[in-house]
Amino acid sequence: MKNSYSKGSWLMIMLLYGTVVFADSLTTESQSSIESALAIKKEKRLLYNEAESNDFYIDQCARDVNGVCDPTIYYDRYISVNNYIQNPYNNMITGGTRHMVTESDVQNKNIVEQFLTNGTYNAQIGAGWALLNPYNNNYTYGGTLFAQSGHVEGFALGGAMEVVNPFLKPGYTYAVGDTKYGLFPVTQVVTPSQLYLEYQLPDHVQVDAGWIFIQTPWMNSYDDAMMVTAPFQGVLANYQLSTNWRLTGIATNGYEEMGSVNFNQDTMYNASYGNFITRSPSGGQNIFSDNYTSPGSIALGSVYHPSEDYELNMWAYSFSGFANTIYADSNYDIHVNPLNKFNIGVQAGNQNTLGMQTTAPQQVGDGSVNSNLVGAKLGYSFDDWFNIDASYDTMFGPKNSFYGGGFISPYTFTIVNDPLYTSGLAAGLIEQGAGNAYRIGTIFKPIPGNSRSKIEFAYEQFDTVSPVKEYDVDLKYVPMMGPRGLIVHLEGDYATAPNTNYVNGGDFLFIEGIVTYTY
Repeated sequence: MKNSYSKGSWLMIMLLYGTVVFADSLTTESQSSIESALAIKKEKRLLYNEAESNDFYIDQCARDVNGVCDPTIYYDRYISVNNYIQNPYNNMITGGTRHMVTESDVQNKNIVEQFLTNGTYNAQIGAGWALLNPYNNNYTYGGTLFAQSGHVEGFALGGAMEVVNPFLKPGYTYAVGDTKYGLFPVTQVVTPSQLYLEYQLPDHVQVDAGWIFIQTPWMNSYDDAMMVTAPFQGVLANYQLSTNWRLTGIATNGYEEMGSVNFNQDTMYNASYGNFITRSPSGGQNIFSDNYTSPGSIALGSVYHPSEDYELNMWAYSFSGFANTIYADSNYDIHVNPLNKFNIGVQAGNQNTLGMQTTAPQQVGDGSVNSNLVGAKLGYSFDDWFNIDASYDTMFGPKNSFYGGGFISPYTFTIVNDPLYTSGLAAGLIEQGAGNAYRIGTIFKPIPGNSRSKIEFAYEQFDTVSPVKEYDVDLKYVPMMGPRGLIVHLEGDYATAPNTNYVNGGDFLFIEGIVTYTY
């Protein structure tokens, strides 16, 4: 395996070197032509996306004192009055609707007008159905209302109200002796999932405190299903160090796991969520009990985004009661011509328990966390409608450590919204433990001009203590005509696993359908 990894690394280096050599061989005239073609294509795409979704596009150019755009300078406009960071729909395929506000608009209105009109709101309704193996199934329906006021002297108020299964409470049908996997809540859920105070100095500082939505590599809220979106209780601070370099600090002392109605110290490992059962590689016993709680977490991150084609992310976390995490990834797009481009990504991480007392995994006999992560991916895209990529991740550590040297991830376990390149729809190395993982996936956008509808196929293979082969299909349809904001989402997963893993051992089948409308 060591030799194969070395060969793969050299292959990536050779591909990158070959691309760079090819790019250097281009004449200045041809480079200029390519840049002009890319600029025209980008402008057309932005105009089309605005017409398609009515989403607000955040201007990414740096402007001088007269407000004139300088196209040679890329500007990460993350901290902006028009970028509602707490909007739980920002990362959905339709994006989040935003109200365009200029500085002159704000200055020309009184305090009441600023507070009431210079904000945003959106509402989502939807229904979902899930099937598992194939006797386990449930459904859900509900809606969410998100709103944020305008800023007055930099301050704003915001929140989200989630209502799931308000009248009919769907029961969970499952086979006797089988394992419940409750992706959807089966009880009535009525909860203010977000409630926060925000302070913002545009292009410089933004602070959100209260019940907040977080999107980072290893602390993630969930924004693509009919359920509580897993917000955190704490403080999120962003600081724009330069035009393309941003720092983030996070401190939390509570978490509302999916399906819950209150903030507590539970994590996604707790049996209170779905009774998802895995096997301990060392002792063969069930792990992840109700003792897997955490009093809170802190994080510090750095996002360096000097151009649209390159991004570097570096993060440090301390999950109290679990482990410390250091993580970094980098992605680079290489444009061969206006239609063809390659994408190269690398990621690495480490987990340890330095400075911590006896952790939750140690207390229940699952070992101390001690792990390393290395991963890489190579992708190719043709125009805006076809993409294919191949990825590799490996996790390793002492055999007597947690999950044989695996990572612990208290806020992504089982919902598989971690940053690993090889994670599938149902599982990844976080769920499978230490070892090697491979993924190959392709995305088609079959409707010309519709960049939001897609057909995705993927295959993942996990060579771990519980080896798994997984096949994924992910379909999303956003109609060009008809109600703006409608999404039809269908995904399916089939996996083969040994008898020590998954439901009843052997094969694993999961199908999920969700229809949502966001206004």
